[in-house]
Amino acid sequence: QPSSLMGDVKHELYGQDIHDKILVFPYGIGSLSCGVILFEAIKQRVAPKAIINLETEAAVLAGAIFSEVFYDVKMPIVDKLERNPFEVIETGDYVRVDADKGIVEVIKKKQLKA
Repeated sequence: QPSSLMGDVKHELYGQDIHDKILVFPYGIGSLSCGVILFEAIKQRVAPKAIINLETEAAVLAGAIFSEVFYDVKMPIVDKLERNPFEVIETGDYVRVDADKGIVEVIKKKQLKA
C-alpha cells in the first residue's frame, strides 16, 4: 500500500499526510532522489495536489516533468512568487494554485471558520 505520509524523521511534517494537499517547501536539497520520490508519489497517486517553492530545484522539476511525459499527469509547481509563501500561508489555509499563470490564491483558515 503506497503511503502519502511524510517519511523523513528530521522534517517538521514527519508523519503528516501530504496527499491532495498543497506542499510548500523552500527548495529541493540538490539530490536526484527528490525528483524520483515525487515521480513515484505521482505514479502511486499519493502525491500532493501542487507544490509551492521559493525556488524550484531541477530534480524536483524533473519528477513533475517525467510524470507528465510518462503518465500524462500534471503536477502544478510554482516558485519565485511576489510574496514569500512562508510569510503568507499557514497550515490549514485554503490554497488555490494556477501554475500556468503563476498565481497562488490564499484564503486564511480564520476566514473559513467565520
